[in-house]
Parts: sequence; structure tokens; C-alpha cells
Amino acid sequence: MAQIVTRTVDGRRLEAYPVLDGDLFLVIVDDERLDDLFSREDVIRMISGRVTMDAEEEFTGLEDTDRYLDSGQQGVVFSRADPDIVTKLVFLPGSLSIGDQRRAERRRGLDPWGSMVGSTILAANRHQADLFRSLAEQSGPPSLPRVYEYREGKMDAPTRRRLISAGVPDNRLPPTGWPVAAWVMERVQPVQPNDSNTDTPRRQALDYLWKEHGMVARDLAGDSGNWGLREDGSYVIIDPLVVRIPQSVIAKPPLSLNGAIRALSAIKRQDENSYISTVAPFGATMTRGQESLAMILLSLNLAYVKPDPAFADLVVDMRGGSKPSFPISYLGYPHSQIPFM
Repeated sequence: MAQIVTRTVDGRRLEAYPVLDGDLFLVIVDDERLDDLFSREDVIRMISGRVTMDAEEEFTGLEDTDRYLDSGQQGVVFSRADPDIVTKLVFLPGSLSIGDQRRAERRRGLDPWGSMVGSTILAANRHQADLFRSLAEQSGPPSLPRVYEYREGKMDAPTRRRLISAGVPDNRLPPTGWPVAAWVMERVQPVQPNDSNTDTPRRQALDYLWKEHGMVARDLAGDSGNWGLREDGSYVIIDPLVVRIPQSVIAKPPLSLNGAIRALSAIKRQDENSYISTVAPFGATMTRGQESLAMILLSLNLAYVKPDPAFADLVVDMRGGSKPSFPISYLGYPHSQIPFM
């Protein structure tokens, strides 16, 4: 693993990894990770001597012909020599657990959505990478992208230099050695269709995600920026934000909203990291995320476990009603509406 390494004044080995746009550092002393994140000044006080960087392995997820196209909080996109495909690179959770990182963010007043390596971003990227790895192995429905290759590895120095030369600020990037994933997928023209045009492909994708992977998705409204149009006129979800629901919840689907909230709270008691990774990507706060997922779980039960004949009509009626932001349904309601923000 590539490292930023020095020795403390008393001779102990110290490794410091910048996270959260370089504002804080994950610190490991003599192979023992410290429980907090530290400022640059904190690290300087800990160490003496010269800090060096070295990349011990090469990440092969990018090709020499790949060219920077765009970047956002959740990753970087490259165009390829073939104009019909692109490569997306994302950062994955590192050695600091999601729970420990989130506590450090809270202590220091940092937004877990506000960095390419914020805790919520890393959690969401792990779920999305799992989905695209599966799509590379076996194609999904037409409303999800065609994925041709998938790779995981460590950020190497050449890849990091390419990102910096492309204009991604150095302080937004994790250090060499950080876990990354990249996949090659079809390139489609982004569009903002009416929700009525995407009802069928959206439901097709949601059915597949739940039945094949136990996953749910958000940000699938027509104006979410996540839709593309193929030359054959079919709509495709370009960049779905997904999470996998723990098997303990799938095995015993909740029958009420309170039951769904209790099921999610049970995950928190059993595995904090799993709870945060599942809930955080679905809300600006953990409370909002839990409320959104609770409503989703109830909708899944209504649609799949105990089908309600009135379900489809109810969705259609409420969508055009006087309260367009009322969270009536996950499977048929525009996802940019509350509580899916």
C-alpha cells in the first residue's frame, strides 16, 4: 500500500493519509490506527523528519487513451478513444470505518456529503460499485447501463497525477494507495425527460434492483440528471445512487411505517457501520435517511410481498394531486421529491 511515512520524535513509524479534501488526516502509528482524524498542524506536531510518498502498485482501471471528461462528488468520468463508451472512477471506503469517520466529521463540523471521500459519499460509492461489478458480469434490464469492464485496486501515482493535470484539485483527492474502483460503460446522451416518459424504465430498474440485488435507488426523477437517451429512443439511468438492504430486513419485511423504522433501528444496534452505509445515502441527515428508507420498505412490501390491487391507481392519483411532495410511494413516485432529496 502506498504510504505517507515518517518517524515520530521517539522513533515510532507514522503514516498519515489526507481525507476530506485534505483538511484532516487519518493517522496510523506503528500499525495501530488512531480513533480520530487530525489536522495538518496536529500531524506536524506528531512527527519529525521528511515525509515521502511512494506507490507500490499500479491501478489498471484507466487506459493511456482515456481523457478527463467530468467530475462530481461521487467520482470522475473519462472519455475513451471509442466515442460510445466512458470510464467512471470512484473512491471506496479506506481503512477507517464509516462509523469512526462519521464521528470525526461530526466533531469537526464537516459535511459527510461535502467531499469526494466524505463518509456518505464513500458508502454510496461502495454500493454503486457492487452494482456495476454485477452489471459487468451479467447485463441488467435495458433501463440500466451496459457495463463492459470492472476493476478495483489502489490509487497509484500516475492515476493521481492524471487527475490533477485534468483539473481535479489536489486537495480533493485521496492519497496514493487509497481503494478505488473503475468501470467501462456505454456513453449515452444526457436528457431531462418528463416523468411520464420514464415511468416504465424506472419501474423496470427498480424491480430488477430489488429482486436481483436487494437494492433500492434514489434520484430517478426526470429532472435528476440521471437519465440518458440511446439512439434507439430508449431511456437509461446513467448514474443510479443505490444501497443494498441488509438481509435481516429483507427476510422479515415490515408491515407498518413504525415496523420499518424498528427494523432499521435494529440494524444500528447490530452493526453500526452497516446501518450508516445503508441509511446515510438516502437523506441529508441520518433521520431523514431513515424516514425515507422506512417509507421505501413499506412500499416494497405493498408492491411485492402483499400486493394491493389499488396500489397502481393510488400512485397515479397522488402524483397529479394537490400535494406533489407527499411521500406516497417509492416505486412510482418522482424521486426528487421529499423525502428522496
